[in-house]
Amino acid sequence: MNCFLTVFQKKNSIYILKYVLLCTVIVLFIEGIKVLLDFEEVISNKLEESFFNNLFWSCFGAVFFSPLVEETAFRLSLRRNVYFPASIIICLVFLLSSTYIYTQASCVLFILLILVNQYKKNFSHKLIEILLICFSVISFVLIHFDNYDKRELHSLNPFEIGLLFMPQFILCIILTKVRLETCFINSLIIHSLYNLIILTFALIFNY
Repeated sequence: MNCFLTVFQKKNSIYILKYVLLCTVIVLFIEGIKVLLDFEEVISNKLEESFFNNLFWSCFGAVFFSPLVEETAFRLSLRRNVYFPASIIICLVFLLSSTYIYTQASCVLFILLILVNQYKKNFSHKLIEILLICFSVISFVLIHFDNYDKRELHSLNPFEIGLLFMPQFILCIILTKVRLETCFINSLIIHSLYNLIILTFALIFNY
């Protein structure tokens, strides 16, 4: 509640704007590197293919639904709270729907770490917190693998895969920092605004 009340305060608004701009600038820089290296995403993104077929619901999903689901799954439980079952349930959905075994394994470990973090007694607090953050980042990046065809994705070399998913990795690092520094609502707003900006660029350059 305290966090919600401070969201629209000037200082917090500037904080949010700063990180939205940071996310956007870094991702545009990465896209610039792709252009300089003449790197083309030779594999098809399932979400991009369906995006323009249903513009309204795609925009709604990208700006509102997707950030809420992903933030609840991977950032909400980075701090102990009574809503951690929501994180576990959504992670289970990602686990069961993924076709990649390493995504499934990462989600399982992340769920276990959430539970340990909630009820830790005989574990090192610092170690659990570090592992929780690491698997939050790893799981967040890996769930995006399912946006691509498995055979096409496996045809890429490690450098190309790293470049392809670098935006998700950078975004996750920044949102994790925001969540740990402030609160869940801030990371959710930043995620939504970032998606809105990227969505706007996509619409501009595809029409």
